[in-house]
Amino acid sequence: MGVGCDASTGPVKKHSTNGEVKMLKQFLNNEDGATAIEYGLIAALIGVAIITAVTAVGTDLTELFGRVSTKLDASGT
Repeated sequence: MGVGCDASTGPVKKHSTNGEVKMLKQFLNNEDGATAIEYGLIAALIGVAIITAVTAVGTDLTELFGRVSTKLDASGT
């Protein structure tokens, strides 16, 4: 008989699921990723608020400088 993998000749190791179940429980109980996502969402909301504020102020400043420019042109200076 040649060399090969015959199920009747080799040792059989029973597969235990205790380690997998333990790892799954640890994974489900781990909240580190959730905290990182929460901080990311907070940072994104702050960024949106800053962009909105800068856009609003920028529009107001554009109008203000436009009025100043018009008045300066009208006064002949």
